[in-house]
Amino acid sequence: MEFLSNKPIYIQLKDYYASLIKSGVLKKGDEMPSVRDLALEYRINPNTVQRSFAILVEEGYLTSIPKKGYFVAEVNVDKSVIIESAINDLLSKGIEEKEIIDYIKGRKNK
Repeated sequence: MEFLSNKPIYIQLKDYYASLIKSGVLKKGDEMPSVRDLALEYRINPNTVQRSFAILVEEGYLTSIPKKGYFVAEVNVDKSVIIESAINDLLSKGIEEKEIIDYIKGRKNK
């Protein structure tokens, strides 16, 4: 969390978990960390975490099961986010864009 950011912490937390869900890192049915655990981890008020989760429920990313917690809902994974992340990872490892393109073209011919 960027505590000096102009973006409120609850929005940062909501955006972080929404991106994990959209990219497929968190999948349908995965249990979310508890509100209390996240509040302790980030050293923030539990109400801040609760507010983030409430928005994620409202936006359809999470479902809440009373006395059990929050779980990832069925969300259409944004494949472009996954592809962009994979490409950025490859580029950061020194693999050139042309190599990536040539590899993909080679796979299409198989």
